[in-house]
Amino acid sequence: MNEKAKNLISKYFSKDLNDQERADFEDKLNTDLDFARSFNQRREIEAMVNQVFDDGSKAERISNWTTDLVDYKKQKNRQRFIIWGGIVLSIILLGGYLIKQHTKQESLRTPIALSHEAWRNSPGINYADLRGDASQTQSEYQNLIVSAFQEYRDQRYSDAITILANYNTAMPYYEDAQLITSLSQHALGQQTEAIQSINNILQLPNSKIRGQALWYAALMHLERNEVNTAKRYLNEITENIYPTSAQAKSLLEKLNPPRD
Repeated sequence: MNEKAKNLISKYFSKDLNDQERADFEDKLNTDLDFARSFNQRREIEAMVNQVFDDGSKAERISNWTTDLVDYKKQKNRQRFIIWGGIVLSIILLGGYLIKQHTKQESLRTPIALSHEAWRNSPGINYADLRGDASQTQSEYQNLIVSAFQEYRDQRYSDAITILANYNTAMPYYEDAQLITSLSQHALGQQTEAIQSINNILQLPNSKIRGQALWYAALMHLERNEVNTAKRYLNEITENIYPTSAQAKSLLEKLNPPRD
């Protein structure tokens, strides 16, 4: 309620309303619910004062009483502010705690769970990572790699393995064949065979796809809960300029959570 409305009520009880103010008072009393409520509250206060006091200081006592009521309302507002401030602060603190706990829980997930997540987020392989444009084959060995890669891409993993079954170190693109074979074996659940095939790449000097091989080797060992071996491969990735360096660093951070 605004000051003009408050003045109308005060002038009504002090009998100071002029004709225009009286008309305004009656109009607001009939149309303004808040005004009518405030008027009725003031009238009740006046009635109570009239019952208790009968000397000439009634106006002063009403004024003091009104002031006390206003002060009480301000005090209640301060209390509400303190209460709400405490609630907001508690929410902020709780939010920070939950975020910290979530981060901690993220870092405490099992190596197997972390490996599964990393597999889902792995970039995969494409022929450009191996021997260039699949449409430009120039030899029987390239034809084998292209055919096996197409079978792997179409999730015909057994066919991919069969195509490359007789590939040996004397043949060109041996490491490409081993990578396709390893990932196909892993997709079929042949974990031991998959690790052996990926290790065949890691044993080669100056492998063109060593970075990819290290990444998948780390995930395979992590999947078997062989954390130290996985970390060794991940550390090698981060120490060199490989395409999966950022992913390896992120996975290492999850495997080595900060201590409280």
